[in-house]
Amino acid sequence: MAKTQVSNKELVVIMGGFKQELAARGNMLRSMLPANVPLEKFQTAVITAVGSNPELLTECSRPSLFKACVEAAELGLSLNPSLKECDILPVWNGRTKRKEAQFRPRYMGLMKLARNSGDILSIEAHVVHENDVFVYEYGLDKKLNHVPSHEANPGPLVAAYCMWKLKNGETQFEVMSGSQIEKIRSRS
Repeated sequence: MAKTQVSNKELVVIMGGFKQELAARGNMLRSMLPANVPLEKFQTAVITAVGSNPELLTECSRPSLFKACVEAAELGLSLNPSLKECDILPVWNGRTKRKEAQFRPRYMGLMKLARNSGDILSIEAHVVHENDVFVYEYGLDKKLNHVPSHEANPGPLVAAYCMWKLKNGETQFEVMSGSQIEKIRSRS
């Protein structure tokens, strides 16, 4: 499907309509947002996210765009790109033969949700480069040791991992190889 070409003037009109629809859904969104997230702040973040990716307005179905907004509100994740908690992205749907907006949590958002669950005391994610010292073992006595390289060029990314500490004191981790990360990135 070819991209829909719209002029800046048309985009301003489309964005104006979207802002009105978003405002009309304010009470519904307010009821879903966590108490610490003001509706106006959330709406501003949505407008900024949509404004930075006009394809969401011109290519995606409006119901899918509002569904993605509702999902972000329900989880209380910020669309502010500097916080790296979540995004709304245009994604091709082969079934409907068009693009639809999809809510996508990012790693910082997933860690925030884990912390907010109350079961996780702390959680961290790190990348591993070729010149780092990195050793891990699974089994009954799991071990993970990572010493980052202090070289100016630490080498290419070879892995990433997430480690967390549960309320009961138990620690856990998960490691992904560079090829696993690239495979996921290529699907995105």
